[in-house]
Amino acid sequence: MPDLYRDTSELITQFGYYPVVTEREADCHLASLSQSGIINGVISEDSDLLGLGVNKVLRKSRSAKELIYDVYSLDEIRKQTGLGQEGIILVALLTGDDTQDGLESCGIETAVQTGSVEASKRSD
Repeated sequence: MPDLYRDTSELITQFGYYPVVTEREADCHLASLSQSGIINGVISEDSDLLGLGVNKVLRKSRSAKELIYDVYSLDEIRKQTGLGQEGIILVALLTGDDTQDGLESCGIETAVQTGSVEASKRSD
């Protein structure tokens, strides 16, 4: 185990928590832990975590110079946008994540509108 992981694991343990090592993609594992209620949220820059079902994502605020986080709640996003899980996945694909860029010039507002149109087509 590299020194960084060993030191980080020791620090986590000293604070009374336990480190988790996964054999699979960390995002999928975090989504599973979130859906099971084992964790309350995830600090990340990845938009795909909501599509995977993580209940809360904390993301460093782009406008703040201090350490301030914006909190994205999956339930609130569903309420405000009317998107189901498929629509949220579509938004993540259109806007990009840590593994792919998404569509050029496709911001979150356009992606949400597209997801809403697709959802309404399926309900007809």
